[in-house]
Amino acid sequence: MKKYVSLLTMLWGDLMQNDSRSHVLGMLSDNDIKSFWGHGIDISTTEKGDLAFNLEKQLQLGSVDLRFRHEYKKIKLKSDEVLTYDMLKKHDYTQPYELQEGKKLVIGPGEMILTTTLETVRLSEEFAGIITGRSSIARLGIMVHCCQEYINPGHGQPIPLQIINLAPCPVELDLMIPICQLILFKLNSPATGRYKNGKKSKYADEEGPQTSKIYEDDLNGPSKTTPKISIGGVRASLNKYFAPFLPTIISLLLISPFISNFINGRSFLDVTTAIKELPLSFILGMIFLVIFIWLKRGDK
Repeated sequence: MKKYVSLLTMLWGDLMQNDSRSHVLGMLSDNDIKSFWGHGIDISTTEKGDLAFNLEKQLQLGSVDLRFRHEYKKIKLKSDEVLTYDMLKKHDYTQPYELQEGKKLVIGPGEMILTTTLETVRLSEEFAGIITGRSSIARLGIMVHCCQEYINPGHGQPIPLQIINLAPCPVELDLMIPICQLILFKLNSPATGRYKNGKKSKYADEEGPQTSKIYEDDLNGPSKTTPKISIGGVRASLNKYFAPFLPTIISLLLISPFISNFINGRSFLDVTTAIKELPLSFILGMIFLVIFIWLKRGDK
């Protein structure tokens, strides 16, 4: 019986934790990030050892530190050469490099490096982010992006970086030192889809650094299409208007009868008999429980 009561308590605690998370909005603190970890937010690397992602070391008070990948590209044109549209279409203006183990990245004055974060960042449609530099890196004259700061809801890959040396001298960077930080936000309602599924997601499959695909932009404007109802949209609506009431409904239909019978000192057999007498209540409670789990844990 004690074991059964403990199971009910754990279930109720999990329901309340999910419910409390659903009301968090805006910029996330370190406690918020830990709370949502595995429930819409996940960061990892394929690397092992010192290069593996470590949440305890890389989590700051309101952000997550990220490092740069050992694969990168440099623009190979000289200062008197013009980067033409034809070069863009042929991707014929950069030279790929790979930083060897134990070596450091040296960036010359005015030089720009195209790379990505070592870490893969996965967000559900409920979260978005902003990538920004670190003070210690900025004080070296290093900027980690030109203008691409916003991380879309549903992001599921490494984050592209444009590392630029604004200092008058070459600067040496260590692969182990975080180059930037990711600030995360909980949206008021989930986005209707993921970036990789959008028509304009030119860099959806980016793992290593990719050059510009500006030539793929639609200069005639977006085409008019008939809106489609998606599973993500249905989940978003239910999550916003229905999910906040589910813990109370589940408690009344599924959990309260058990607790009431235990308080009145009834045996486990009496509880089972009570369930048989109220099959509709129990079945409805289980249905609402499944819906709640689907809304809170589904499609991350």
